[in-house]
Amino acid sequence: MHKPEIYFAYSEDFMDFAFLKSILRTDYFPPQDPWFAGENLSYYYFGHLIAAILIKISGVEAEVGYNLAVAAFFSMAVQSAFGIGYNLTGRKLYGLITVILTCFMGFVSRFLQLLVYITGAGILNYKPFNGFADWPSFDFSSATRIIPHTINFYPFFTFLQGDMHSHFTSIPFQLAFTGICLAIYRRFNVISFTSALAFALFFIGINTWDFPTYLILLIATAYLTKPLWAKQRS
Repeated sequence: MHKPEIYFAYSEDFMDFAFLKSILRTDYFPPQDPWFAGENLSYYYFGHLIAAILIKISGVEAEVGYNLAVAAFFSMAVQSAFGIGYNLTGRKLYGLITVILTCFMGFVSRFLQLLVYITGAGILNYKPFNGFADWPSFDFSSATRIIPHTINFYPFFTFLQGDMHSHFTSIPFQLAFTGICLAIYRRFNVISFTSALAFALFFIGINTWDFPTYLILLIATAYLTKPLWAKQRS
């Protein structure tokens, strides 16, 4: 709501929107690279493809659909996070706490920013600000530079920035996959494991860097449930 315009000066929405438009216009896959004529798009674009499909189905304009997709991915992340907390404890309160810790708090830096906002006093390098009314002073990006010479994105930063990058679109699927692993751990069966393995393969197209991590998570889950499925077989 604060910055719905697709503009290149303070984000990479312009690039992501170009990817989305390329997918919407293409007659074949992989789609054409919008920056390099005659070449295919060499980027993991399944998240953009999901948004493009929803835009085609709904019939909205691409620029409207882009912002709706950004909100939709965030909504799916919140739902998946709630599901993990609720299924772990059976209590809705812990589902909400999981949403806050996963989608809003991020690193400890976010907690310090919240204290600065509530108290109106500076803490460490964080200066007082008035929320969105004082946007330039809202230092939500500093936590991405905790490790020197690296950039470490976290969900709150990613959602607030709102760029429909692969690391953005993959978050709800990471949480959903974690929830599936929880279900497998509690009740292992071959069908659910095979389905989860097929799900993991989609990370190659959504955000390739996530694939090894969640493949390892699935294998670890299956290994830890070995006593359960061994008992079932016996």
